[in-house]
Order: sequence, then structure tokens, then C-alpha cells
Amino acid sequence: MKRMLSVASMLIMAVATYAGNLFVYSVTGSVERKAGNAWQTLTKRAELQESDVVRVKDGASLSIIDKSAQKIYATGAVDGKSVGTIIKEQGSASSASTQFVAHAVKSLFNGNGTDNISHSAAGCTYRGDIIESDIAKSILAKKNSEAQFNVSNEKSDFGVSFDLVDPKTGEIVVAAKAGREVYFRVKNNSSKILYVNVIDVASNGEMAECLPIDDAQTLSHLLIPANCVIDLEDYPIELTYPLGTDNLVLVASEVPYDLRQVNKFLKMPNIKADGKQQIGVYSRTIAIMQ
Repeated sequence: MKRMLSVASMLIMAVATYAGNLFVYSVTGSVERKAGNAWQTLTKRAELQESDVVRVKDGASLSIIDKSAQKIYATGAVDGKSVGTIIKEQGSASSASTQFVAHAVKSLFNGNGTDNISHSAAGCTYRGDIIESDIAKSILAKKNSEAQFNVSNEKSDFGVSFDLVDPKTGEIVVAAKAGREVYFRVKNNSSKILYVNVIDVASNGEMAECLPIDDAQTLSHLLIPANCVIDLEDYPIELTYPLGTDNLVLVASEVPYDLRQVNKFLKMPNIKADGKQQIGVYSRTIAIMQ
């Protein structure tokens, strides 16, 4: 009897550990929670129970933040799985530093407008720009020639890649007329949760970030779960002038980063190619025609 009571107590403690601590951190695409015989759409900040059953459609993702343990978990497509099971399965891939998760929790619940996502997001100061500087140096260290953005995919620290997809037809785009819209289908073949953005190097050498950044710089909307393929349909880009061949460079990091700052460092003269930050890189070109 004592053993039975002990086991029961452990189960109660396990449930209590997560009670009031689990919340939806980000949703990409179609993600739902079972409510009786129906399915309800999950949105950011929704409170979760370990027993909740969720489903995540192909190309979509769900990330969960544990306020108490200060961890972030993420999953791609699942067809009816409990939150507790997802946490157990994804535990080894939980994301980022305690410092960042504390910042993410504050951003998620302080209600001060940090959800704003744009190419001119205000930014925040919870840390310095050492990460962006080191990422820039790591990008340059992965060049395979003197051409500034001829990055070697073979030198990537993580198995990442992407395709450009036409949102109307679903076809993979390798060349397109100026003005055409596409979105990124990002493949994370690593065992790590990664945060991504893409540098667009135009034919005239101008650089721009392709994907928008949130005010709080959490990049929760650009979080790619381990071993997943995620469609970033909510953030399409328009292929614009000048005509010619653009080089698109995906940069993936275990910690969120501001690609605008990375680009600034890349433009600095005499920057050394000696970054120690592990990053995933994947470069491909696209022809933009009249």
C-alpha cells in the first residue's frame, strides 16, 4: 500500500510541475487542440496542460514554453499527440539559454507590443551584439572562394536547406519574373531547434534580410523544430529588381539573432573570418527575369 501511495504521489507531483507553466510560444501554420469531439485552433499564449492532445499539420510547427523550467520545446507535424509526450520526446532538443528564455517569457506576457513583426522592428537590448558579430565572422569563415557570398554548403555546422515555393501553385521556383511572390520551405535535418533568416544578395551586391524580425528579437516566428520541414507561408517575399541572379543565404543558429546587425558586420572592412559561433548555412541562387 505504501508503494502504491508513493507512485500516486509522484504522478500528482509530475502533473503539478507543469500546471500553470506551459504556454504556446509560437504557431506556424495549422495547429489545433482537441476539445471534446472537436478541434480548436491554438494561438500564441494559450495555456496548455500536459494531457492536452494537439495536432500539427504538415509544414506547420508548434513551440511550447515552460515558464518554470525556462525551456522551449518545438515540434513539426503530429497527428493527435499529448503535450506531455511532445515534451518528453523533444526534451533533448529544448532550446536556448536561460537568459534568452527569461527574456522570451517577459516578452510573451508583458503585453507591451513586442509581438510586432516587420522589417523595421524596433529591437531590444536584453543582450549586446556579440552574437551577431560572431555569426558574421562564421559566415565569412564558410566561404569557398574570395567571392564574398560564395558560401560553402558543405561547411555548414547543421544540416539545413530551403526551397522557394509558389504559394498559388505549390511548385518549387528556381527562376521567376520580377514581381513574383514566393515563400521559404525550410528543412532542418539536425537534432537542434534552430532560428533562421535569409540574406538576399542582389546582382548589384546589395544585401537585405528576407524575413521580418519581431520587436523583442525572439524570432519565435522563425523557429524551426529539429528534424522538420516548415513552410513559412505567412512571410512571403517578392522577387524584385534589379534583374539578374540573386544569391540567397540561409543562416541558422541555436540562438535568436538579428540579421540586420549581421549584415552590418558583413559590410565592415577588414572583418576577420574567425567566428566560433556554430551556424547552419545554405546558399542557392535564383534568376530574376523581365
